[in-house]
Amino acid sequence: MSAWQRAVTNGAFRDAAIRAEPSADALLARYGGEEFLLVVPGTDARVAETMTERTRSVIDAAGVGATISIGVASWTPRSGNVSDLVNAADVALYTDKRERRNQVAVSKMPGPA
Repeated sequence: MSAWQRAVTNGAFRDAAIRAEPSADALLARYGGEEFLLVVPGTDARVAETMTERTRSVIDAAGVGATISIGVASWTPRSGNVSDLVNAADVALYTDKRERRNQVAVSKMPGPA
């Protein structure tokens, strides 16, 4: 991906994430070369899936020549630590990229007791 493509894609993702209307305390950060991390405290997996699907749809409709695969994970005390949470979202993301691409995949990590 060229520097121009990366800049357009980064801007499209940022704009789409903002349009997904996360809570005021949400954090969007680059996590790796072409990966981003969106942390939305107090949001369960179902709400996060809806929000990230809106993000994916906005990018798809933007016509910037980019697609996005999104892995979603929701943390509860039974879920483990932060590393487990990030790993669960990563596994969902890469499973989606192998199987379908341009979709939202929700982790199957343990939920509330």
